[in-house]
Amino acid sequence: MRYLFIFLIAASLCANEEMCDFCDYDACELVYFKIGGGIPTRSDSRSSLAPMVGIGKRCQFGAHAIDISASLCSGSKSATYYSLPRLAFLAYLWPESTKSPYFGGGLSWAGVSWNEKKRKKMPSETEGEVSDESYDIMSVRYHKKSRYFHGIFGDLVVGFEWLRFAPFRPFMEVSVAQGLIPFAQKGGRPKLSLFFNFGAMF
Repeated sequence: MRYLFIFLIAASLCANEEMCDFCDYDACELVYFKIGGGIPTRSDSRSSLAPMVGIGKRCQFGAHAIDISASLCSGSKSATYYSLPRLAFLAYLWPESTKSPYFGGGLSWAGVSWNEKKRKKMPSETEGEVSDESYDIMSVRYHKKSRYFHGIFGDLVVGFEWLRFAPFRPFMEVSVAQGLIPFAQKGGRPKLSLFFNFGAMF
């Protein structure tokens, strides 16, 4: 619930028209929404696919753009990833064309949280002995340990944009994120996370 609250705050910030007042022309002020999926990876490299949603604003000027966004990726069996905000600098390969690939990178304040399931030791195991009579595989109990990493993440972005001079511009994007500097951490550092999205700017 707290991640949803943070995401709604980010949505109101990204919709602010004053964020791109430095641009030379109105076409650069583009708000976008994106949906897709991701694989937020834990410190033990275990991962699973989860749905993802995001909102942002892209300020385009010539062959480059500055992109600020917020994203949330979470599933019932996966780790939870959020970024608020992600600031990226993008470059277009064909800036004068109606469609163009782009690439870039940046930094984000982000976090990954997950639960590790540990098996509780049986009494015989605690004493250093395991007997067939006292050990019942059906009675093994597990407990969950909360793990998290919140701090500065590094991001790399590759995407493709269509109808670049139209009021409605679809795009697709693939990105990776890696935790760099922890500000709050419990457990190991999460591995590289992968995300893919489809969206539209207007």
